[in-house]
Amino acid sequence: MKRRNLLWIVCLILFCSCAFSNDYSIFRKDGLCGIINDDREIIMLPTYDWITINSNSIVCSKDRTDEIYNPKFKLLFSGTWVNLTYYNDDEILIKESMSANRMLLNLETGTLIDYEIKQNYSEENGYRENLGLVWRENNGRYSYSIVDSEGNVILADIEDAHSCYTNGMIAVIMRDGKSGFVNKKGEMVIEADFYIEPSDVGPRKYPIIRYLFNENYALVKNNEQKWVQYNIKGKVKELPNNIEPVEYSYENGLVPIINTETKMCGYMNPKFKIIIPFKFEKAEGFVGKYAVVKYNGKDAVIDKKGNIFYSEDLK
Repeated sequence: MKRRNLLWIVCLILFCSCAFSNDYSIFRKDGLCGIINDDREIIMLPTYDWITINSNSIVCSKDRTDEIYNPKFKLLFSGTWVNLTYYNDDEILIKESMSANRMLLNLETGTLIDYEIKQNYSEENGYRENLGLVWRENNGRYSYSIVDSEGNVILADIEDAHSCYTNGMIAVIMRDGKSGFVNKKGEMVIEADFYIEPSDVGPRKYPIIRYLFNENYALVKNNEQKWVQYNIKGKVKELPNNIEPVEYSYENGLVPIINTETKMCGYMNPKFKIIIPFKFEKAEGFVGKYAVVKYNGKDAVIDKKGNIFYSEDLK
């Protein structure tokens, strides 16, 4: 997956928790994504590079073109060379990569309006639960700040951060070097260090920390390059030496993992119990009832019991 997509797709995935998104799942066939329902009937043909199913929208991408659909699968937007982030629960902020143009798409009405950045911000990343992340210049120095929707600063002098709050927390690295998870009051309630991939470091105007709380747990790779798990109270536990997560968060109580010795994938729960054995060449997180896997060289989906359904048999 291209780096541009990886950095903002996490933010879109965070809204997959209500009824609509739980009714549908993603499947892959010949490397392309489509959508199935709980009965494994094909609702959207596999024609996209990737798909994100959210609580009130579906975001699809292929060949640098992004499309946004509503829960009735009506096309609301299609654009090439754009960046998408949730501005709030009901709107997506669309930024054209080749210009400074920005638009807000209302997911209920399908209305698209021009948008201007507030105040002195160089960049905004949207507001969830009245809090958002902004990037701005101060006397030639750039940093992030957490602000409320009225512009009041909750926490300033942030070197880097995750894109938004989840489970009431956001991962930050402060200018003074301190790092960890901050609550909605701007208090660092869990101290943690975050390993940043070298390929992510460089000039930019977007947050790069990918670690987040979801379902009350956070999986973090620390600066010793060891994977650890935090619970919502800050208790930390190191993952077994031969296991690494494939994705950054639990979905439906499971996370895909890879055995670093055999290079095969399976699924574990927050107690590090292997629920679905290491038997897949590739594995993705659960979306709704199913998760995408590759088994014996074939595209398939599995349910939470590990039952395998090949994509070539879906109708």
